[in-house]
Amino acid sequence: MTAEGKVIIFVNDREKIKPVAAFLYRIIGQHAIAVLHGEMLQPERYSYIEKFRKNINVLLTTNVGARELDTAEVRNVINYYAATNRDNHIHRIGRNGRAGQSGIAYTLLTKEDEAFAKIILPTLTSDENKKQICEFYFITTLSITEAKKS
Repeated sequence: MTAEGKVIIFVNDREKIKPVAAFLYRIIGQHAIAVLHGEMLQPERYSYIEKFRKNINVLLTTNVGARELDTAEVRNVINYYAATNRDNHIHRIGRNGRAGQSGIAYTLLTKEDEAFAKIILPTLTSDENKKQICEFYFITTLSITEAKKS
């Protein structure tokens, strides 16, 4: 994914960053990822944003990164945890495809995100995207239900 451009991964709070960061450190290395959250002092945040813009391809952040970043090279946004509201979701996915470039946003949903999914589904512009999300949700829900029965 990083061969296609930079990646931003969103989580909902600082506590949720820790396990995701630990996993990413093991997989791609601590020097290949920048972490950004609201508990950081502003100079520290700016330092990590500059590193992300210049030589780091993966940024793991809370919603603070949804409003502070404008990097043309971002091609993929991953909502590891679904946003808590529509506005945050829009700001998050708006971080990719800047400066006339295209990008893709992925949102990982669980059964607990069903109400939120119903809110964002009508905002999608493509009927094909809506169909894929509905099919994915149905298959995932069906698979989880079947797994619990066995």
